[in-house]
Amino acid sequence: QQGQNQDDCSQDDDGATSTTTTNTDDSNNDVLVGATIGVLAILPTYQNQGIGNKLLQKCEALAVSEAWNFQRIYAEVEPQNHRALDFFQRKGYIQEGRMVPVTVRRKRVYKERPHLLLYKNLTKTDFQ
Repeated sequence: QQGQNQDDCSQDDDGATSTTTTNTDDSNNDVLVGATIGVLAILPTYQNQGIGNKLLQKCEALAVSEAWNFQRIYAEVEPQNHRALDFFQRKGYIQEGRMVPVTVRRKRVYKERPHLLLYKNLTKTDFQ
């Protein structure tokens, strides 16, 4: 049975927003098993202050925590968002080589758009 739980969505006073989703079924090869970062955004005023790094570290720590216990985390990035692609690649994320459909909302209109899928393998020792 396919499962997906929206377990952590946060926004703080520094303008940082993240959404992390757990994907819990591996019976279908198209279903990701791990945590998936759907949104990681920092308001322009607060960019280049290390907030994105800290937010990503928290998402990764949550993914390998006792509560979730995943060994892989995914990030879905729009192909034209070179800044985000560079950010994730600097943090050790690897392009999986496939696009995934993601439903995005722009001005109250929902559209399905292709996103690049990146991943990073995690170990608990990275966060102890």
